Amino acid sequence: MQTFADKQEAQRPKRLPSLEYIFKGDVAAGEVEYFEVFCNTNAHATAFDARVLLTLRTAGGLRVTTEGKLTGVKADVEDYLTQLGA
Repeated sequence: MQTFADKQEAQRPKRLPSLEYIFKGDVAAGEVEYFEVFCNTNAHATAFDARVLLTLRTAGGLRVTTEGKLTGVKADVEDYLTQLGA
């Protein structure tokens, strides 16, 4: 979100790096094998327009790739973390 705020405040357009988070879990411990969140910050004007690509892969061969709004994914993650703390 901060990257998009910085982008909007910039006086001139500038190329920003893509945002990417990759998690490689311990399959023996029952974690997912691979989880990735990717967002091309240059393709969207604001955080409210931004879309992210999510990829999840398990050791059992399941692979799910989907796209969602950045703000929606952020809200879902915050809700999940709140439930974990409760």
